[in-house]
Amino acid sequence: SGRRCKRLLATDTFVMENDGQTIINETDTQRSIGKIDHGSLYFSGEDQKAETTSEEVSEPLMVNKTPQSLDKIMTKIGVGNFHWKLMAICGAGWTADNGWTQTIPLIIPSVQREFGVKDWQAGFLASSLFIGMAVGSHFWGRWADATGRKFAFNTTLLIAGVFGLAASMSVNFPMLIALYFTLGTGVGGNLPVDGAMFAEFTPRLARGRLLVALSVFWSLGGFLV
Repeated sequence: SGRRCKRLLATDTFVMENDGQTIINETDTQRSIGKIDHGSLYFSGEDQKAETTSEEVSEPLMVNKTPQSLDKIMTKIGVGNFHWKLMAICGAGWTADNGWTQTIPLIIPSVQREFGVKDWQAGFLASSLFIGMAVGSHFWGRWADATGRKFAFNTTLLIAGVFGLAASMSVNFPMLIALYFTLGTGVGGNLPVDGAMFAEFTPRLARGRLLVALSVFWSLGGFLV
């Protein structure tokens, strides 16, 4: 169930009680007390003096003077409800991304009839989408690395949705190509951001199998469309 966590402020100190053992990185005398519950981490935000009482820690302390990396701490916390919720969110993004790419072969016959497009011209529609994906993955991948992934994740999905809807109202073939190019920037931008955002929050030992599970959502997009 709940695991106690104490983080000493203004340092890299971390105190965690896990499976009957309390591990401490202690370099300061102030801390905030929080709780780790099934993979979620919360802090009270209130500074307190470093006084360990029998109510706070029921087991003997194991003092580790070496600061631990975030990756090691996440591995000790393990996989919990937070990770499954994040997988559902990121998986929905990948489902939508693959869904957009699968629309090309479905609409080509209708596009040719509606706009009088020849066979050799129809390929420009798929090309515009994939060129847009190449541009979007380069731009949004670098943007997310520099400023954070949440904004990039939401914005790329919004771009794909808005311009995908606009593409359905195209009045000619060049307009459809332009809209699919812009749609591709959203799809291509979401792909790397989506996977990186999920991987960053997963423990190292479970990261491989969780990413494999996430890839199922990509196939789901093709299946639904």
